[in-house]
Amino acid sequence: MKNAQKVQQDNLERKIKYTQKNENDKMQSDFEENIEFMQKNKNAKINNVQENSEEKFGFVEEIKKAQNGDKDAMANLVEENQGLIWNIARRFLGRGYDKEDIYQIGCMGFIKSIRRFDADFEVQLSTYAVPYILGEIKKFLRDDGPVKVSRSL
Repeated sequence: MKNAQKVQQDNLERKIKYTQKNENDKMQSDFEENIEFMQKNKNAKINNVQENSEEKFGFVEEIKKAQNGDKDAMANLVEENQGLIWNIARRFLGRGYDKEDIYQIGCMGFIKSIRRFDADFEVQLSTYAVPYILGEIKKFLRDDGPVKVSRSL
């Protein structure tokens, strides 16, 4: 009996060691795969940052053209940022105005932001434009009623 139990215990210990070895090997290979994936991902992020900085530089040139009176550049910037303007304009739907009217007012705010934008602020145009778009729409909604309220109140 004792020999059978000892053999069983030895077999069980061998199975445990074998399983642990396989798990360690699997963990090691998973770890190596993760390291390889992270290296590839890091290189992809570096390339993406370089591409984004090139895009940002192109926008700066376009903004400067628009600030100097180039209507095509202004139209391109408005077209490129329509999604932003629509997203902000959607917040004000259901207040008795057509969505196109609110969008158009938002475009006016965006154009104001382009005229006042300075690339030295180190902020993206879209981030800089949001308060101008919101402000223009809110001003329109506030001032377009039968009762005119002065700003000093």
